[in-house]
Amino acid sequence: MGNEVSLALEDIRAGPAAVHARLRSGGASANKRMLFPEDVGPLPKGCKCTPLGFAILSWNIELLDTLLALGADHRKPVGLPLCSDFTPLQLAVALGFAAGVRHLLAAGADANAPLQLKRGTTTAPTPTSQPSHQPARSRHPHQHPQGAPPAEPNAGSDQLLLPDCLACARPGDAPLHIAIDCAAAAAFGAASLPASGGGCRMEVFEALLGHPATDLNRPNARGRTPL
Repeated sequence: MGNEVSLALEDIRAGPAAVHARLRSGGASANKRMLFPEDVGPLPKGCKCTPLGFAILSWNIELLDTLLALGADHRKPVGLPLCSDFTPLQLAVALGFAAGVRHLLAAGADANAPLQLKRGTTTAPTPTSQPSHQPARSRHPHQHPQGAPPAEPNAGSDQLLLPDCLACARPGDAPLHIAIDCAAAAAFGAASLPASGGGCRMEVFEALLGHPATDLNRPNARGRTPL
């Protein structure tokens, strides 16, 4: 583990085909968190994130599929500077990334895994006045037909990385709880979500409810079941 090399800035910028070639050659790990010296897509400089987490934040289904096919661990937390350790599935559910939810479930992600409280210190990245790059999702509109919103031109990079809908999820919540709470926050205007979030979130519900392992009666840490 200590000798693993993370994907490089050049790999990410070159796209999924370059990532595929780098991983197949054994030159980098699909699981080691990335750290870049500048803003890259939705990831601010100085903030670590796993490749799967980056693909989900970018709404890049092609990159997500490439990583899953080449050994990315869908059980490993994505490593964002939050109080909770989001797994890739939990992150995709919170963001309303329905295609990502479907593909992660198909890859074997746990439909009932509870969100865990992060141990140790949590340090958020220092926001910059202007991201140096547009989010990766804005460069690949065909990869997220659900329609993730483009970043505000003058938004700080921490806003791109840490959308406030993630605050709707609480430790002990399973993916279905997260989906319900984020949808409720969107309906009442308590969180900024994708512009077409209604459609996205309905597809997230359909993916979770259609999965045979999803437990509709599972209580969260507050004793609430999805029903």
